[in-house]
Amino acid sequence: SSRSAPFIIERIRPVGTTFAMTKYLREAGLWLPAQFKLQEVHYQIQYSSYQFTKYCALGWQNENGGWQLRNERWQGCLGRRGVSLIPGHPEHLAVFEDYFHYLHCLDAMDSRTYTVLILNELCFLTAACYYAGYYSHVDLFLSNTREGRKATKAFIKAVPYATECCGIYI
Repeated sequence: SSRSAPFIIERIRPVGTTFAMTKYLREAGLWLPAQFKLQEVHYQIQYSSYQFTKYCALGWQNENGGWQLRNERWQGCLGRRGVSLIPGHPEHLAVFEDYFHYLHCLDAMDSRTYTVLILNELCFLTAACYYAGYYSHVDLFLSNTREGRKATKAFIKAVPYATECCGIYI
């Protein structure tokens, strides 16, 4: 979900700065793949004219300048929602539902270099189909949930040359 209350990003720190975020990554089995790919975002949410609450989450920026955030209690976006693009190979695109799903699959992916598109939210599936039109090879790594299977069907219908890769999905 997206936060609609005003927010202030206090500071951006490297992963490993905060004990709670380090513990969260280690328990998720993502400590090593998260290095240099995620950041710790320290921010405040203003709930009233006199009440600010401080938070910390793991984060990455999307293409609209918003921050996609996740910690053990919440995941969502501060600012404008959007997809996240990690430039790589000009002909090979890998589409993931979520950044953590991408991190989980890093070891299982073959050695080809991809441009990676993170949906961040399934509602950006149409945008992903648009991006896919610029690539000759598209691998799709969506979840095996009801929503993920539905999104996979819709994506394959729109981009018939895409390859479903949920077999390595964790």
